[in-house]
Amino acid sequence: MPDGIGLISGGLDSLLAMRLMMEQDLDLIGLVIDTGFSGILDNTPDDDTLPPKLSLFDVARIIGFPLIVVPVHDEYWEMIKNPVYGYGKHVNPCLDCRILMLKAAARVMREENAQFVFTGEVIGQRPKSQLLYQLRQSEEESGLQDRLLRPLSAKLLPPTIPEKSGLVDRNKLEGITGRSRKRQIKLAARWGLEELSVAGGANCFLINEAYSDRMNDLFRYKGKENISKNDLALLRVGRHFRLADKLKFVVSRNKHEHLIMWDLTEDNFYLECLDVPGAVGILAGEFDPISVMQAAEILGRYSKAKLEDSLSVVLKYKGVVKEILTVSPQTNRQILDKLLI
Repeated sequence: MPDGIGLISGGLDSLLAMRLMMEQDLDLIGLVIDTGFSGILDNTPDDDTLPPKLSLFDVARIIGFPLIVVPVHDEYWEMIKNPVYGYGKHVNPCLDCRILMLKAAARVMREENAQFVFTGEVIGQRPKSQLLYQLRQSEEESGLQDRLLRPLSAKLLPPTIPEKSGLVDRNKLEGITGRSRKRQIKLAARWGLEELSVAGGANCFLINEAYSDRMNDLFRYKGKENISKNDLALLRVGRHFRLADKLKFVVSRNKHEHLIMWDLTEDNFYLECLDVPGAVGILAGEFDPISVMQAAEILGRYSKAKLEDSLSVVLKYKGVVKEILTVSPQTNRQILDKLLI
């Protein structure tokens, strides 16, 4: 059975915490909490000319620890809709998120008969979840009292059970605080981890301004209880245009997004340009002939025929042609900006 379960975000701090604990000859497991709102497990580059990025599994293999993934999609979505501690600047419920992840880690700890959970948290680094009172609060609400170790700030925190029992040598832990990264950079250089960080806070979609705008748009026009998995999948890709209260039009921006959206066309009406290269556009919601025409004009703007007087656009459902429209590409920037979410 393992000694400890380490929460791995893919960011440098969580990798440093794991590497620091590995110095103590412990049996450790890395744990990824898959929320459904992070690109932590995606190693596909946005630019098709670039090679695949290192995955978290690649990083774990290089550093030398086993990695498991626990999905919490449904409970995470329920938390996002009504976070106890509210949102941050965008739709990021950081403290609620941390508590949920620690609860999931506590379940894994019990299932694996491990002795403790550890994280890469640093006192005062993140104002929405890592102030001292928030660290105490998340520990208490997760049910991990005295079994939650923060190796990077441990010397500034009360000793935990694994430290008191002698399983973990407190003297070999760190006492980092604040937002400076100097000590982390030194540790990363010592262990050759500078290039292995593959994710971190920036991989959370919920702190992305554009993503948050789209989420808030869904909250407003569809209501939190009516949002589907298809709606959430579309939030990740494309340009989003609000054409009516009950209709959104999403247009792919590159080949990578085109392929993702192509999979989503299975359950949506969609538009494609006929005979000219262009994006794919998904109609998400209720539409009429006027809105289909409007969407086709927008799609034309993002095709190779955007400077032509007209082009043909086809409306499809499950691969079956429903209508062929002849439209002029919408090139009025003011109109596009007004519709763009």
